[in-house]
Amino acid sequence: MTSACDPLEPPKTVSDFCLNDRRISIEPAPAAGTTDPGNQWDTEQTVAEALEHNAVHDRLCPAPRKTAMNRR
Repeated sequence: MTSACDPLEPPKTVSDFCLNDRRISIEPAPAAGTTDPGNQWDTEQTVAEALEHNAVHDRLCPAPRKTAMNRR
């Protein structure tokens, strides 16, 4: 006898990477070549590396989808 219901989806697990890693925030200069005597902004290289890291993080650790159960 076959069931009319779809089989249950296997539970999803979170990797250690996703539990321990986080997105990196950046503070780019307002314009290229801006003087930054107080070291307030990230360099172009730092911004590029942080964006690359964040892209990997987003690919490996997608944000959980909102459902009626976790919208509080």
